[in-house]
Amino acid sequence: KLALRTGETFDRVNQTTLLVKYLAETHRLPPLESLRNGGVLANDVTRLVLVTDAQGFVTDSTSDEMALNLADEDDFKAHKRRADLDVTVGATAPNPLAGGHVIPVMRRVDAADGAF
Repeated sequence: KLALRTGETFDRVNQTTLLVKYLAETHRLPPLESLRNGGVLANDVTRLVLVTDAQGFVTDSTSDEMALNLADEDDFKAHKRRADLDVTVGATAPNPLAGGHVIPVMRRVDAADGAF
Protein backbone atom coordinates (compact mmCIF):
# COMPACT_ATOMS: atom_id res chain seq x y z
CA LYS A 1 0.00 0.00 0.00
CA LEU A 2 2.84 2.41 0.79
CA ALA A 3 4.42 1.95 -2.64
CA LEU A 4 1.07 2.47 -4.35
CA ARG A 5 0.32 5.64 -2.37
CA THR A 6 3.85 6.96 -2.96
CA GLY A 7 3.44 6.43 -6.70
CA GLU A 8 0.04 8.13 -6.72
CA THR A 9 1.40 11.06 -4.74
CA PHE A 10 4.37 11.53 -7.04
CA ASP A 11 2.08 11.35 -10.09
CA ARG A 12 -0.06 14.16 -8.65
CA VAL A 13 2.97 16.28 -7.77
CA ASN A 14 4.40 15.60 -11.23
CA GLN A 15 1.17 16.75 -12.91
CA THR A 16 1.07 19.89 -10.76
CA THR A 17 4.65 20.83 -11.60
CA LEU A 18 4.09 20.07 -15.30
CA LEU A 19 1.10 22.41 -15.29
CA VAL A 20 3.06 25.23 -13.65
CA LYS A 21 5.98 24.63 -16.06
CA TYR A 22 3.69 24.72 -19.11
CA LEU A 23 1.90 27.87 -17.99
CA ALA A 24 5.17 29.63 -17.10
CA GLU A 25 6.91 28.70 -20.35
CA THR A 26 3.94 29.87 -22.42
CA HIS A 27 3.69 33.13 -20.42
CA ARG A 28 0.19 32.28 -19.18
CA LEU A 29 0.95 31.60 -15.52
CA PRO A 30 -1.54 33.44 -13.29
CA PRO A 31 -0.60 34.10 -9.66
CA LEU A 32 0.00 30.72 -7.99
CA GLU A 33 -2.29 31.65 -5.12
CA SER A 34 -5.18 32.02 -7.60
CA LEU A 35 -4.43 28.52 -8.94
CA ARG A 36 -4.39 27.21 -5.35
CA ASN A 37 -7.66 28.97 -4.48
CA GLY A 38 -9.25 27.73 -7.70
CA GLY A 39 -8.44 24.12 -6.83
CA VAL A 40 -6.17 23.69 -9.85
CA LEU A 41 -3.09 22.73 -7.82
CA ALA A 42 -3.00 19.36 -6.07
CA ASN A 43 -3.53 20.83 -2.59
CA ASP A 44 -3.55 17.48 -0.84
CA VAL A 45 0.01 16.66 -1.92
CA THR A 46 1.62 20.07 -2.46
CA ARG A 47 2.15 22.07 0.67
CA LEU A 48 3.93 24.84 -1.18
CA VAL A 49 4.38 25.68 -4.86
CA LEU A 50 6.77 28.40 -5.93
CA VAL A 51 8.59 29.82 -8.94
CA THR A 52 12.02 31.45 -8.84
CA ASP A 53 14.00 33.52 -11.27
CA ALA A 54 17.40 32.42 -12.59
CA GLN A 55 19.13 33.94 -9.55
CA GLY A 56 17.00 31.89 -7.15
CA PHE A 57 14.74 34.71 -5.94
CA VAL A 58 11.16 33.57 -5.38
CA THR A 59 8.93 35.45 -7.83
CA ASP A 60 5.63 33.78 -6.96
CA SER A 61 4.40 31.36 -4.32
CA THR A 62 1.31 29.85 -2.77
CA SER A 63 2.58 30.87 0.67
CA ASP A 64 4.70 33.56 2.26
CA GLU A 65 6.06 31.05 4.81
CA MET A 66 9.21 30.15 2.89
CA ALA A 67 12.71 31.26 2.03
CA LEU A 68 12.99 34.25 -0.29
CA ASN A 69 15.93 32.85 -2.26
CA LEU A 70 16.85 29.28 -3.17
CA ALA A 71 20.19 29.98 -4.90
CA ASP A 72 22.14 28.10 -2.22
CA GLU A 73 20.00 24.94 -2.48
CA ASP A 74 21.77 22.00 -4.14
CA ASP A 75 18.69 21.10 -6.22
CA PHE A 76 18.46 24.66 -7.55
CA LYS A 77 22.15 24.67 -8.46
CA ALA A 78 21.77 21.36 -10.31
CA HIS A 79 18.84 22.66 -12.36
CA LYS A 80 20.67 25.85 -13.19
CA ARG A 81 23.80 23.95 -14.26
CA ARG A 82 22.16 21.18 -16.34
CA ALA A 83 19.67 21.96 -19.09
CA ASP A 84 18.88 18.25 -19.48
CA LEU A 85 17.68 17.97 -15.87
CA ASP A 86 13.88 18.13 -15.83
CA VAL A 87 12.71 17.12 -12.36
CA THR A 88 14.42 16.19 -9.10
CA VAL A 89 13.13 14.80 -5.84
CA GLY A 90 15.12 15.92 -2.80
CA ALA A 91 15.60 14.35 0.59
CA THR A 92 13.00 14.76 3.32
CA ALA A 93 13.80 17.83 5.37
CA PRO A 94 12.24 19.80 8.21
CA ASN A 95 10.54 23.01 7.15
CA PRO A 96 10.76 25.42 10.07
CA LEU A 97 8.81 28.17 8.29
CA ALA A 98 5.77 26.08 7.35
CA GLY A 99 6.15 23.43 10.04
CA GLY A 100 6.51 19.70 9.61
CA HIS A 101 8.64 18.03 6.98
CA VAL A 102 8.74 18.33 3.21
CA ILE A 103 10.03 16.34 0.28
CA PRO A 104 11.13 18.99 -2.21
CA VAL A 105 10.32 18.36 -5.85
CA MET A 106 11.88 20.78 -8.31
CA ARG A 107 11.17 21.08 -12.02
CA ARG A 108 13.24 23.18 -14.41
CA VAL A 109 11.37 25.98 -16.22
CA ASP A 110 13.02 27.48 -19.29
CA ALA A 111 12.47 30.66 -21.28
CA ALA A 112 11.48 30.45 -24.94
CA ASP A 113 15.17 30.58 -25.93
CA GLY A 114 15.95 27.61 -23.66
CA ALA A 115 17.59 29.71 -20.95
CA PHE A 116 17.02 28.71 -17.32
